[in-house]
Amino acid sequence: MRVLCADCHKKQPHHDHIYVSNSDILKINQLRREQHKFDVFNYDNLRECADTALDGLLQKCESTRLPGAELGIVIQDKETFVSIDLCWPRRKVAVLINMSNSNILRRHGWTVFTAFDALNNFENFQRQIR
Repeated sequence: MRVLCADCHKKQPHHDHIYVSNSDILKINQLRREQHKFDVFNYDNLRECADTALDGLLQKCESTRLPGAELGIVIQDKETFVSIDLCWPRRKVAVLINMSNSNILRRHGWTVFTAFDALNNFENFQRQIR
């Protein structure tokens, strides 16, 4: 027997019915990063840790050989902390599931996409990253 976080439990066979909110996944990834519990150097590892809502986008990024993204990044703006679902920090490109803090990231020079927009405008999205 082993102990799993809610995100890892949800991703086990026959457990995909378990609901883990996006905010919980963001917190789990932030903690993973702070505790040096994951190294996401390839797309298989990214998909293991990312919110399942990003899986289609991650598959498309891998198939077009985009550089790997990062998870668990948090940006501070005064007293507000913005957790980013998926990002390429050197290019300041972020993908958010919940767009409520997108304006804060844009004020800090980030280009922000939803997963849907990134997939539907993939040529523009990948140009921002390459």
